[in-house]
Amino acid sequence: MKNKRALCALVLGILFWLGLSTIGVWANSYQQMEADFQSANTDYREGLFLDAAEGYRRLLEQEFESTAVYYNLGNALFKSGRKGEALWAYLRAQRLAPRDGDLRANLEYLRSELTPGTESRMPLAPVLRLLAADGRLATRELATALAVLLWLATLTWIADHWMPALRRLIRPAAGAASISTAILALMLMLQFFAIDRVPYAVTIKDNVQVRFAPVLQATAHYVLPEGSMVRVLGQEDGWLRVRRKDGLLGWVSPGEAKLLRDPS
Repeated sequence: MKNKRALCALVLGILFWLGLSTIGVWANSYQQMEADFQSANTDYREGLFLDAAEGYRRLLEQEFESTAVYYNLGNALFKSGRKGEALWAYLRAQRLAPRDGDLRANLEYLRSELTPGTESRMPLAPVLRLLAADGRLATRELATALAVLLWLATLTWIADHWMPALRRLIRPAAGAASISTAILALMLMLQFFAIDRVPYAVTIKDNVQVRFAPVLQATAHYVLPEGSMVRVLGQEDGWLRVRRKDGLLGWVSPGEAKLLRDPS
């Protein structure tokens, strides 16, 4: 019995020590990344925009993702004249903070600085854009709201069943909660399947030649200006098979466009 207790105490002690070690390593790593973030911010304030952008990129490579990192990266790239990459960074930030006023203002200003006629928005039909709340709600926010409304609708219908005396008051609330739940469920499905799960890319160079085949010797089909957003249909040896808003297909060579998310 004593041996078992001693063994349990030893195991608990080891687990406790491992837990403290893990927390210590994580804390040190976080402090280092926070210091790197502040260093990149200092470079930006001093006008060293390319150095700042490189610092923010290193943080992203270490999976230190946040709205602030993407937003500051976008600002540094924009100041450096790299509008396509800046658009990519802003769009990544917008997925994390869709209602951030400064971010939306910078994004719209950047779009106004692109070549006239550049298709820099996700090609959605007006009805779908309306149902998606024009990108002002994050997927996690929709999911949370849907869970709350689903519970509310369930509770009100239960109350409607067990409290007939109050049915005249409860039933309209239950109906409203049910309709709201259905609308939010539709919005969440649209957000997930038509936006989050659909891969897009942004061209990061100007006059990108979209070719008929994924080889440099292939004939150019059409040209995309910097900052164009295109649907990605697949990849082959680093080449992206893309589709323009008007349906034209083609291949973009490696390094000329950046994915907003990997194709599934």
